[in-house]
Amino acid sequence: MGYDRDNSGAIFSIPVDKRRQNGPTMSGSVMIGGVKYRLAAWKKEGKNGKPPWLSLAVSDWEERGGNREPGQDEGGF
Repeated sequence: MGYDRDNSGAIFSIPVDKRRQNGPTMSGSVMIGGVKYRLAAWKKEGKNGKPPWLSLAVSDWEERGGNREPGQDEGGF
């Protein structure tokens, strides 16, 4: 039984002790059009009573050591 992961992905929290300075608070991957990309997310605090939000970045999978599975790298992008 196959599982089509196209147009989907996952993102995982990076433990505080593994985060790099100014590095993402979460990382993961997404598959779009059959191509795997790496995701990074930074949790931002809302201002003036607004809720928290995520800032995202997408990069080529191979560009950042793509042989590691998301959530299992050394804590950063």
